[in-house]
Amino acid sequence: MESIQQDVVWEVQYNLALLEQLSAGATSEILASNQVAPNITLDNFEIMGGYADGLGGIMTAIFIPFVAASKREEWEEYSVSHQAWIEESDRLMDVHAKHLQPLKGTAQDHETDKHDGERKEDEIEDIPNKIWKWNDAGEKTVLGPLPDDHHFLAPLWQSSPAEPSTVNVDMFSDSRFTKLYHTMRETKQAVMGSATAIGPLFEWIYTQDDRDHNLDPHAFLMEAVFANFSHANEVVEPIGVIMAVTSYKHLFERILPEGANGIYVVLTGNSACGANVTFLLNGPEAAFVGYHDFHQGLDQYEEVIPLELYDTVTEDLCTHDLHIYPSPVFKDIHNTNKAM
Repeated sequence: MESIQQDVVWEVQYNLALLEQLSAGATSEILASNQVAPNITLDNFEIMGGYADGLGGIMTAIFIPFVAASKREEWEEYSVSHQAWIEESDRLMDVHAKHLQPLKGTAQDHETDKHDGERKEDEIEDIPNKIWKWNDAGEKTVLGPLPDDHHFLAPLWQSSPAEPSTVNVDMFSDSRFTKLYHTMRETKQAVMGSATAIGPLFEWIYTQDDRDHNLDPHAFLMEAVFANFSHANEVVEPIGVIMAVTSYKHLFERILPEGANGIYVVLTGNSACGANVTFLLNGPEAAFVGYHDFHQGLDQYEEVIPLELYDTVTEDLCTHDLHIYPSPVFKDIHNTNKAM
């Protein structure tokens, strides 16, 4: 049980550290290329995000710049004229010898391969040429005139793997992103959001056959990106964020050996989180049970540990406790009359 706790908490910390690494790499490239925010395109982002995916449970890494409302039209023109990174992402996926293709399913990560074969050059879509948003019904709509107090936008720009259809969606139209952004700013650290179904905006991270997993609990992770590295006590505003999507299921897969069946794990969140979630571990497999505490375990053997190890915790930051319960099945398997 202690081993499960250590592995799961370590996985969360590792995924957040990967985002911090991607953010530092983005800042380094911005400085080296002399690009000026918000008009920034990160060369070889397919490779950067692919390594992050291959080393953890991250399913996609995304760069989202912040665009002042007054520069909206300028950004739209820039994005259309600089969308060649999508074609370059496909090329890098094919030719880079050590590239760990996102969603491929390495020894560390557990996703399926989104690409059923090479995408031909003439099949590459053009990106949406206007910033758009999700409406309350979860439908794609044109972003209309902005109110005077709407100071900046967060158009999704580069993703690994590349997905043209999501480009230029204003992520501030997604309440989950907005909430996570504010907690990231408030705590000044990489953060992970509460459990949520990812919905149609990110359904492309699964193959058509696996789309039912969209309803499983997923999390957004976020870290700020800066135009330069600040000095002590210097306040520097972020010019964007690196965001990632992961499945909570990935935290619990492949941490038990074959035959170690019947362990329930329950994540209970504070008031800033959504619903609690329950998984059942049978050896290396983790099955999502539901959005509630559904454990059928032996409460007298419960083990509890904080899931996230944040340096700063605020009222609006979602944090979880990880509860582990052996089930009666697990107890029966491990009962023995032999001397220990």
